[in-house]
Amino acid sequence: ITLAKVEAQRSEYATYLSMHKNPYYSVSELPDQKGEQEMPDEQTKVVSGFYEALSKGRGDLAVKFITPKKQETGSFTSTGLTNYWSNLLMPLGVLKIAPSIKEENTQVVGYMYQAREKETCIDTAKVHLEQIEGKWYIDLITPEEGC
Repeated sequence: ITLAKVEAQRSEYATYLSMHKNPYYSVSELPDQKGEQEMPDEQTKVVSGFYEALSKGRGDLAVKFITPKKQETGSFTSTGLTNYWSNLLMPLGVLKIAPSIKEENTQVVGYMYQAREKETCIDTAKVHLEQIEGKWYIDLITPEEGC
């Protein structure tokens, strides 16, 4: 993937957000690689770690960010996550992670990827977290569009 393609897809994502009037953050809040970034809080670190592991096709690492009672169940199995996310035409890229302004313990994630023989998916998801013994885990992920 070239830098020009990434920038074009980033622009496409900004257009997507403006057209859908996303209630969680505005297009002006898209990450700016030139500006200084705030230090992420613990919830953001968990969500970022999960999506980074998925972007590398590492379901075995991603599942460790899931609440213990849901690890290796349903959609959160190491094998299932690895099989899907390691076989993409265009790997998962996170465009924005921000706390929800409407829901506590929830992060909103903007992302994009392209599965084989599919259109590029540009979507946002609400990632609900729970704290267990002082540590944050992902409890539920709800995509906005679900492409």
